[in-house]
Amino acid sequence: MDVQWILVLHGSITLLVIVSFLCGTWPIFQGTFVERLHYFITGGAYDYFLRFVMYVCGTRARDSILSVEYFCCDRPNPILQVLFSIRP
Repeated sequence: MDVQWILVLHGSITLLVIVSFLCGTWPIFQGTFVERLHYFITGGAYDYFLRFVMYVCGTRARDSILSVEYFCCDRPNPILQVLFSIRP
């Protein structure tokens, strides 16, 4: 009996995350928990992570994370292009 409730809880949380990720910007969800969860999933968690790294390790660690992000995501990267071209 306990396993069934755990599965129902897991399914409900999974459904909430999927709905908030896909539909969190819809006008019907403005000002609700779904919109706040959507913001946290799509950008807020990364901002909190950068603040945590800056608080614990300093600005040099945050700047190194941002430079890795720039190298991997914000410019054409031949290393990543080669890695994606050799995958099956």
